[in-house]
Amino acid sequence: MIIYEIKLFTPNKGLIKVDWRQKTIDEVYNGDVEQFKEAYAFAVAEGRRYAIKWQDIADAAITLPEYEVKARDLIERLLGYFPHDCIVLKYEPFLRVLIQNHEQGMLSDEAFTKQAEEHVKLIRNFEMTENACLTYKPYVYEQYKTYLNHYEADVKARLISFLKYEPKLEHSVVGEIWMREVMSQDTFQLPSYITPVDFKVITLIKYREALLEYGKEIADASPLYGFESAIIK
Repeated sequence: MIIYEIKLFTPNKGLIKVDWRQKTIDEVYNGDVEQFKEAYAFAVAEGRRYAIKWQDIADAAITLPEYEVKARDLIERLLGYFPHDCIVLKYEPFLRVLIQNHEQGMLSDEAFTKQAEEHVKLIRNFEMTENACLTYKPYVYEQYKTYLNHYEADVKARLISFLKYEPKLEHSVVGEIWMREVMSQDTFQLPSYITPVDFKVITLIKYREALLEYGKEIADASPLYGFESAIIK
């Protein structure tokens, strides 16, 4: 692991070198080195997962580029939000072809809807990869207790207003942490109505509910929770 140093200046002692790892371990993880290592490994894995592959970019560039906007609109309608490009790119070309076939009369509305939903589920399921565990590591719950915890009640209330029930923490913990971060941004304020931010968290909650009760196969096949159908009337 690479060590980065932060240099602090104090009037009496001059420059003091601070190991950012030890500072994080002490202040965020209460001195628990193992929790820090687990969190660091997770962050590295997430960074690699969100790296866009050149082949995916190339395939998206040459496959019916005139259908890019329609394909992305379809994904957002079915999910209620649009995932990161690194997740979408390798699935998007198929959806472009699907839309073209439907527009040319080669697919009925029913066949198009079924295939579109099944393919967008692949996008949803890939995005859920890091949350497809049966139990989260302890550091996740530690972060839940401390990270922007003054937003805890607001996040809970917002989710309850849309779900009509309070989700179990084992289903919502990661989504709640992320929503706190969104709420903390000075340049953005969530409106009273449901937004892509809410759909993203609700998707995670619903997926984990199915996962923990019925298993991954059922969770992967579970419904999408977007706000519109595949067909625009």
